[in-house]
Amino acid sequence: MKNLKLICLLFVVTSFFAISSCEKTECCVIPTVAELSGDWEFVRVSYGFTNTSQTATELGYTERLEIDGPNKRFRRYQDEKEVEDTPFSLSERGTSKVITFEKEKTYSYYTVFIEDGKTMLSLYERAPVGVILADGGMYYYEER
Repeated sequence: MKNLKLICLLFVVTSFFAISSCEKTECCVIPTVAELSGDWEFVRVSYGFTNTSQTATELGYTERLEIDGPNKRFRRYQDEKEVEDTPFSLSERGTSKVITFEKEKTYSYYTVFIEDGKTMLSLYERAPVGVILADGGMYYYEER
């Protein structure tokens, strides 16, 4: 019985030191521009309220994003014509990543993820800075 208590105490102390020596991460890491940098091609939009989705082909136009991370420039092209050129900034709201389009004074929640082996970017429907959008489209882009 005495050996069992000693073993349990030794296990608890060892566990404490093992856990306390683990690398700690910060709670509020600002997203980096590296994950957004590059060219992205529009593939589909999904609408939450109606639970519908449309592809770029169904919508009848092409769209491409050019995100220049080091210079913090966001350019959007429709049918290869530039329709937007704006500086941007990144931040977080709670656990969500946010890109703010400075010229238009709008923002969008975003995620970068892997789908079917492809790197994807999703941008939630834009809203004016200071406004909370309850429902909107989610726009999906594939890294080129």
